[in-house]
Amino acid sequence: MLVGYLGPKGSFTHDVVTHSFPTSERIAYRTITDVIKAYENQEIDFAVVPVENSIEGSVHETLDYLFHQGTIQAVAEVVYPIKQQLLVVKKDRPIRTVYSHPQALAQGKAFLRAHYPDVAMEMTASTA
Repeated sequence: MLVGYLGPKGSFTHDVVTHSFPTSERIAYRTITDVIKAYENQEIDFAVVPVENSIEGSVHETLDYLFHQGTIQAVAEVVYPIKQQLLVVKKDRPIRTVYSHPQALAQGKAFLRAHYPDVAMEMTASTA
């Protein structure tokens, strides 16, 4: 069985796939749209994409594609608790920039503003 997911390895979606399909072969895709298109083109047997989270709500890329372009149906839902971590390279240096996925930055916005009000936030393609 071949399962596509929003990658890379180490992302939250990768964790979901690893727990939900422990013996499957997995393929990481760069975007949610790429995962869904791979499924539509029968390149993979299952597609795992994020739909919503409790802090920031709907994942718009997923819902927009499925509503406006997709011709597929969801067959299962996995509720997966997410815990964000702020990792630093050296403790003796001030934090100047936090790099993460826009969804994760939004989820941690209150914490970052309270503890690091002057930190810059840079968006990345993944939390991994």
